[in-house]
Amino acid sequence: MGMLNWRLVAVGMVLWAMGNRGTLAADRYMAWLRDGTRVTARGLSAWPLPGGSFRLDNREILDTENAARFVRDQDAASNLKPPYVVMANGDIVPGMLTQLEAEPGRAGKATRVLVELESPLVPVSGASLPVQAQFVERIVVEPRAGTPAAAGTVRLLEGRQLTARAIRWRERGLAALTAEGIVEIDFADLAEVVFPNVERTEAVLADNAWAGGGHSAAICRLATKGGAALTAARVMREQETGRRRGRLASEVLYYVQPAWADEPLAIPEEEIVACGYRGADEAPLSCFPTTTIANRRLIGQPEAWTANRDSRGGVLASGGLESDLGIAAHAHSEIACDLPAAARSLQLAVGLAARDGGCVRCKIVNDQGVVVWNTRVFEGKDGVRRAEAIEIGGMKRLVLITEYAHDERPPGADPLDIRDAVVWLALLIKLDATIADPAYRLRTMLAGAGDWQPSGEGWGKTRLSSQWNLPASTWYPAIGVSKGEVLSLRRTMRVSRENDVVELLTVCPADLDEHDLQLSVNGTAVPWHNNADRNQLRQWTARYSKQRARDGSAEESNLSDRLAYWWDLQAWRGQEVTLQLDLAGKRETNEIVCRGLAVRSAIGNLAAGDEPRRPAVPLAKVLMDGDAAFLQPGAVRLLGQEFQQGYTLARNGSARWTIAPEFKSFVAVVGCANQVAGPLQIVVDDRVVWERATINSLSPAEQVVVELPPGAKTLMLRCGAEAPFYGAAALVEAGFLVK
Repeated sequence: MGMLNWRLVAVGMVLWAMGNRGTLAADRYMAWLRDGTRVTARGLSAWPLPGGSFRLDNREILDTENAARFVRDQDAASNLKPPYVVMANGDIVPGMLTQLEAEPGRAGKATRVLVELESPLVPVSGASLPVQAQFVERIVVEPRAGTPAAAGTVRLLEGRQLTARAIRWRERGLAALTAEGIVEIDFADLAEVVFPNVERTEAVLADNAWAGGGHSAAICRLATKGGAALTAARVMREQETGRRRGRLASEVLYYVQPAWADEPLAIPEEEIVACGYRGADEAPLSCFPTTTIANRRLIGQPEAWTANRDSRGGVLASGGLESDLGIAAHAHSEIACDLPAAARSLQLAVGLAARDGGCVRCKIVNDQGVVVWNTRVFEGKDGVRRAEAIEIGGMKRLVLITEYAHDERPPGADPLDIRDAVVWLALLIKLDATIADPAYRLRTMLAGAGDWQPSGEGWGKTRLSSQWNLPASTWYPAIGVSKGEVLSLRRTMRVSRENDVVELLTVCPADLDEHDLQLSVNGTAVPWHNNADRNQLRQWTARYSKQRARDGSAEESNLSDRLAYWWDLQAWRGQEVTLQLDLAGKRETNEIVCRGLAVRSAIGNLAAGDEPRRPAVPLAKVLMDGDAAFLQPGAVRLLGQEFQQGYTLARNGSARWTIAPEFKSFVAVVGCANQVAGPLQIVVDDRVVWERATINSLSPAEQVVVELPPGAKTLMLRCGAEAPFYGAAALVEAGFLVK
């Protein structure tokens, strides 16, 4: 090409860029509103947060009937790479599972598993993000091309594949029940796992339970450059300032806590590429349980349909409309979607992926085979077909059908199934009032409340919200009770060593009158016991907890705002009882911020049905070796449960006993009587044989058995002063077994 031609091309490109500069800038951020209106802006001051208001291009897009459904940065894209975890509500978390977080002493199974997040996502506190294990649907470490694995598939890095009828969690891996037996697998050996029998419906509706209220954009779904998709009603934008490489640096982070996470994670603002929105009474059909009924092609091989992304992993788009929720499929396909009992109506738009190609008919059929919606034959150039409110109340399932329209195609339309790729956009179910019922929401929001049944009329007037807790850097449910109202929870159970303590974990209030709590067993009131003096804890919280949070002090330290209520049920062991927990308040309005409700054992490591080891020679009858001024005998409470014969040991204290020749082992139940203590050691002849860096009064005690070496002379219990803890260690059921 000659020099003149090159100059003409260059001038043309400059003129084109100058003429389109404003358009390109205005197109960077785009919002799609509920009615399909497109709003654009050159910049975005922040990503709109759920439950608030936000103006884009001088237009309110959140706090309105025609609220935004989807906001996207068109200059950014999401690129998912393994490892990642897929949650049952459709969320995607880049990272790897590391271990199960045990719940010692709690009745029932441990339910939290730790995820080591991929950078730049980070937990707000701690090294890993704790997630609810029952909501983990898929683990991907090494993806496999082709059809997605079926439920129950376990692929190993070594190449072996298993089919599991059930999968159980282990401390650092999984146990798969196969036709050949149980196979134990470490997390490090996994390539991919698809869990069977995961409760998708429960996981999706948990997002609605945490939202509450009538805001048109109460729930958001954030997408990141690294491929994360995170649904939450609990989102907060924070400006973080700190030193990096010797310089003061600032970073904007979004704290996001999905329903499946027990703590929030932080996302850098520049990592976010898009955000979808929906109301507290809306749920995505594409995230509920689905079944493929038919998937075939006239030309070529069938293509697997995809949920909440197109076949290449991009944003769902058709007819100039975009969405982060929906289904991309190809004619001919029939996809059955289960409906929750609360489903009332369905809103959607459907169109072809090609703007000027394809020719199909789309229908929706209910579980009785009745067609509830029909687009008739249409082409890509016809744009999208919309439905504002298809009545689906009482239905259990909908089938989304994309049919060939070859025989009925208009003149000039594509023949056969050429370009018949269809996008079902923004498939949102409107839910009835049961989803906002306070009793239903409480069972979802408060850990452990699912085993209790709300009773009484007070629940109809209660207010549930989500409150940010600064010292713990997380959100907790807050239960609002008016003066004179009582919220009751009931359950029936058989009391044993595994569940002889009822525990309600709360946040210490500024006014103790807000906490008017009572537990009755078979109608008899049982006194509660706390982990600390309530008034002292209230004063400490008011004075220091915010400063401690800013300083990054660990919640495990000797004082925090955590207040536990314990009720001792040991008097009813072996009996079937009815428990009733009443929550009330003495002020005009009362707010009880809760962390969890549980029945548990005061001794965390006892096997089911076991009793603590009883010493043949109690410690009280063993000769002391030296002074034991720091060792105080008497009754001890562990998790509020009373042990008549015990000892407490203060900080920097120790006690030593002479080991008689006939002693073969030392046994004791070791715990913390108040606050936090440690390091705690058991020493035999100057050798440490058992040690815990910290023991916490909020954690159950531990059964300890120490085998004594031949010829051992002395045994010492020592509570060190190296750590800044001022609590007291405790021993009960302590002494020696004989040969």
